[in-house]
Amino acid sequence: MRKQTSVHESIVIPQNKHLLLSIFSYLNDYHLCWEINQKFDINLSRLSDLRIIDHEIGVKIFSVYSYFSETNKRNYTLISNKSGNGPLVKELPKVDFFLRIY
Repeated sequence: MRKQTSVHESIVIPQNKHLLLSIFSYLNDYHLCWEINQKFDINLSRLSDLRIIDHEIGVKIFSVYSYFSETNKRNYTLISNKSGNGPLVKELPKVDFFLRIY
């Protein structure tokens, strides 16, 4: 059976509010971005990786994608929660990505 990815198309965010979504997905980052771009008619683009130094483990590297919509004046940022050296948010190790809309 083929795995499915679903992205809800109708997310309403009140003015001056932030939304943080946890995403669980088997897709890699660029494929997930493509899916989100198609569903929401945006253009998430890759930024420089986020590098965090953990003195116990070493450097953790997380992919980051971003887009600013002139139409609705919102920022969209997708960041991976997984690296070879552990999650970005230790309390949420099963989350694959976070999508912040503000």
